Order: sequence, then structure tokens, then C-alpha cells
Amino acid sequence: MKLVTKKQLEEKIEHLKHEVFLLDMKDHWDSADFSLSSSLNQELSKYEGMLKNGRYDR
Repeated sequence: MKLVTKKQLEEKIEHLKHEVFLLDMKDHWDSADFSLSSSLNQELSKYEGMLKNGRYDR
């Protein structure tokens, strides 16, 4: 497992939130957008859980 710092984890979470925000701003979604949205939200939940639990490993 790769260890990360709390700061790196927080930066990753902010980056993912920004990506989700940009995707949400699109007027028309295709199937790839729905797939990407699902993947981004899964990854975001994972990292937020890691931060909440104080676990900084991947």
C-alpha cells in the first residue's frame, strides 16, 4: 500500500470535487459522462472515508 499524507489526501479530494462540479455543469450528458460521474463519485467517497477514518494508505 502506498502511504499518503493528510494534505495529499485533502488535495485529491478537492481535485475530485472540482472534476465532479465541472461535469455537473454540462448541459447534455452521454453514457460516458454518466460512467465518469459514477467513477468520480466512488473515488471521492473512498478518499473522504479514508480522511474521516484517519487512514492515509491506498
